[in-house]
Amino acid sequence: MKGDNLSTPLSGDNKETLALSVQSIIAQNVFGGTVSLITNGSALTATVDSTVSQLWLPQNVCDQFAIAFGLTYDVTTRLYLVNSTIHTQLLQMNPSVTFTVASNSSSSETINIVLPYAAFDLRASLPVYNYSTPYFPIRVAASANQYTLGRALLQETYVFVDWERQYFSLAQAIHQNDTSAVVPVRSPSDITDTARKAHGLSTGAIAGIAVGAFAVVALAAGLVLFFIMRSRRRQQHTAPTVYPEDYKGTEGAELHAEDIKPPELMSSPVNELQADPVGQELDGKGAEAAEMDGTEKARIDRTVYELP
Repeated sequence: MKGDNLSTPLSGDNKETLALSVQSIIAQNVFGGTVSLITNGSALTATVDSTVSQLWLPQNVCDQFAIAFGLTYDVTTRLYLVNSTIHTQLLQMNPSVTFTVASNSSSSETINIVLPYAAFDLRASLPVYNYSTPYFPIRVAASANQYTLGRALLQETYVFVDWERQYFSLAQAIHQNDTSAVVPVRSPSDITDTARKAHGLSTGAIAGIAVGAFAVVALAAGLVLFFIMRSRRRQQHTAPTVYPEDYKGTEGAELHAEDIKPPELMSSPVNELQADPVGQELDGKGAEAAEMDGTEKARIDRTVYELP
């Protein structure tokens, strides 16, 4: 790229059109010397289109090209031809054409694109002509909507289009074999993510932390609810054992047999009273024992054995 470049917004309904305002077209080293090819001085808006090979321009501009370069118009093919004599002279004169373009007709920021005669020195053959014929790549546009800057201009131009940011840049091309530095164009979304990471967590990281925190809270709440429900079920299935001594000393409490839940029998052996052998005769000591006072005998008779 040579010199400065011109950046301009994309136009059209869908922001997909590369349009430029052509401020002037100056031809140098032509048959009339240095001449302006836009005679009325008014700018024209043209579309940059790489699918078109020629320059589609107004009728009066094409007429000025024909005069400056000695062209002949072929009404059959509608091409501007260059005869062999004129072609030889133009190669010796080595003319050039300078296009001054801007973003729009009122913009003061312009750039010059210089095209040598080699950019216009083309040939047409079959199926247009039976033999190779030099022609000049300009065509007459039917209306202002058909003004186009095709590959005849683009072969001497660098064009950069940023569809995401909706603008394109134009600059003069230089033809040399120097090593070029290729600079990648990063997407606006990539730049935004990089800036966000530089200043803090990214959106994905923040979302991941939020989801993880919610999962932890939900798990903790579930565990608490589980233990509460488990404790309630245990209380409902466990009935307390009531013992008579639990009612001792309670005023106004009357214990009935049907209100007492008997405890389960223990595995300890039951103690039974040992009876005196039948027909045993009392000896002298036994007689003395038999003569115990009534108080001791009454205490023995009242002895009650209960199950433990």
